[in-house]
Amino acid sequence: TYAVMSVMIGGVVDQLAPDSNFEIWNNVTNSSIIDTVARDKERVQIAATVTFMSGLFQILLGLIKFGFVVTYLSEPLVRGYTTGAAIHVIVSQLKYTFGINPKRYSGPVSLIYTVLEICYLLPETNIGTLVVSIVTIVCLILAKELNAYLGKKLPVPLPMELFAVVIATVISWQVNLEERYGVAVVGEIPSGLQPPAVPAWSIFVQIIGNAFALSVVGYGIAISLGRIFALKYGYKVDSNQELLALGLSNSIGGLFQCFAVSCSMSRSMVQESTGGKTQVAGAISAVVILFITLWIGSLFEDLPKAVLAAIIFVNLHGIMKQFLDIPALWKTNKVDMLVWVVTFILTLLLNPDFGLLGAIIFSLLTVIFRTQLPKYSLLGQLPGTDIYKPVEDYTQAKQVPGILIFRSSATLYFANAEMYQEALGEKVTTQTEH
Repeated sequence: TYAVMSVMIGGVVDQLAPDSNFEIWNNVTNSSIIDTVARDKERVQIAATVTFMSGLFQILLGLIKFGFVVTYLSEPLVRGYTTGAAIHVIVSQLKYTFGINPKRYSGPVSLIYTVLEICYLLPETNIGTLVVSIVTIVCLILAKELNAYLGKKLPVPLPMELFAVVIATVISWQVNLEERYGVAVVGEIPSGLQPPAVPAWSIFVQIIGNAFALSVVGYGIAISLGRIFALKYGYKVDSNQELLALGLSNSIGGLFQCFAVSCSMSRSMVQESTGGKTQVAGAISAVVILFITLWIGSLFEDLPKAVLAAIIFVNLHGIMKQFLDIPALWKTNKVDMLVWVVTFILTLLLNPDFGLLGAIIFSLLTVIFRTQLPKYSLLGQLPGTDIYKPVEDYTQAKQVPGILIFRSSATLYFANAEMYQEALGEKVTTQTEH
């Protein structure tokens, strides 16, 4: 799961199954109470139906080769987008770090409202939770440094995150952090798997727009992060294959009351930082989760949520280093730098769903802008070679007598044809005068 997708599904669930639909009158207290059992059952069915429908959309998009849109996800766009999305993830975990309960906001600029709400609630910080967060973060950072130091001597990196979870759970259980210090813990973890269930066909019309948006956002997140790792490790990502894989996961999972999946940025970074490089790592993770779900989930009920938040913070530091792209792009390509910055700002302000759409539109506009303002140059031959370079940039490049070689940096088409003609005429006139 992913924080942004969770918020999107939460919005649909709140809209179709609000608390007011499940109020019952209590004659003893002469007040209304909420039937949480019926409400939660309805909400699970809605979430599973949205998941199922988003999976169908992803399969359909994969079959019609919608993956071509990845062509417009340039590296600056992807890195700016994932950096902005990482900020959303970090903000979503701050409530667990400080032990506060801010209101949940959705829609544009919801991140700003959430940050302001958290700042307003800081005086209510639970000291015990904050101490747990700080200790966990410090220990994980030190453990990461130790792992890096011992990296060449160990066959595999030590799973420090796993150690942190186990140790924190044991300490929380022994000290009783929840009751003594008010530290929020994971709480009840149901065991077993749900039997397959038919989606709620009656709400399909109401959720069709949300399901389509969810399918596109889930794909955007997965392919963006996939391309980052592909660039880092030198392999290619089949964009249409990703759509089909996500679609099958969500459509089949929806039948078993599963939650919509995509690509979790924080967990992917944890996987990478602990040495996972192939599908074997994913298979082992899946088997471990299966055991936890069926048998040993209850052992982690005392795990403080602050520890999970700390693990996410520490493992997102790699994504945060992408801010260094800005000065590097400023020196090499200012348009790419602008794409990075605008994508980051749009992702922050409009949330990752609309932010991704806005970033792609802006990226397309820059492509048009570049074709509208190409660089026109005259080429000359470098002595003793068959290499031709712009004479204004290379002093050694000499024009061939009697021949004018004119080059445009952009493809010639109807939108810049007139400018091309004017530039060519100007260059010819100048040369003729000389």
